[in-house]
Amino acid sequence: MKNVSSVTQDSYDVNVVQVATTTVAITTTTCTCTVVSHAVAKNICRNDKFVFIETPAFRTTGCPDSSFTSYRITQLPNGGGTLKVDGTAVTLNQDLTKEQMAKLVYELNDSVTSADNAKFTVRTSCGTSSAYNINITVVTCESDGCSDCVTTTVTTTTTP
Repeated sequence: MKNVSSVTQDSYDVNVVQVATTTVAITTTTCTCTVVSHAVAKNICRNDKFVFIETPAFRTTGCPDSSFTSYRITQLPNGGGTLKVDGTAVTLNQDLTKEQMAKLVYELNDSVTSADNAKFTVRTSCGTSSAYNINITVVTCESDGCSDCVTTTVTTTTTP
């Protein structure tokens, strides 16, 4: 008897699959929106009355300024004057751009002799802020008109 050995060779395709698990940490940035009070002051003189309007400015923390959407007027003045932008009366819940807010004026009627105010919120991609005041002060000038009152535009910035 003979010892016979035979070897058979077959080809096989072998796929090696490696599975990797990766953990991705997602960091979210908390965006807060703040308003700097008394940021823009406009002095207006009309019929021997001097109007000083303080319009707070917008600022964000933790997110870019591009997140700004609009200012929304949530309360109109009730002291006898009208808020206007480019000669057009502002309406309740009207949205204003930054450029429009910079043009905001208070047109007083002759019966206005004291302070007034309006309110607004800041709308951003972060949400809507609390209501902020637009403070309006009316001073009756001396009999020689407004020459004794300051009639220049003043811009100041205060940080909280």
